[in-house]
Amino acid sequence: MVATRYTVRVGPTAAKHLDKIAGYISQDSPNNAVRFIEELTEAILSLSHFPLRCGIAPEGELRGSVVRQLVYGRYRVLFTVRESEVRVHGIRHASRRPKR
Repeated sequence: MVATRYTVRVGPTAAKHLDKIAGYISQDSPNNAVRFIEELTEAILSLSHFPLRCGIAPEGELRGSVVRQLVYGRYRVLFTVRESEVRVHGIRHASRRPKR
């Protein structure tokens, strides 16, 4: 059985979230910020293989698509899957309430 490879697209809101996370971490440690963003980006890109392994997010649905979450450290990467595309919509700190 050949696994389907998905294209991962990071939306503009998620890209802004990455920048904000990097800025926040870099206040204490620029080196840690770079490393963490690299590792988080690698985790996001891992969604190209088996994105349905991730559970459904409390947010539920977005424009008729099920919102899933990849938990990485203290962050939740929120994304949808349509056909062979994974679209990352946002990244939220796990302590924040789910968006409704």
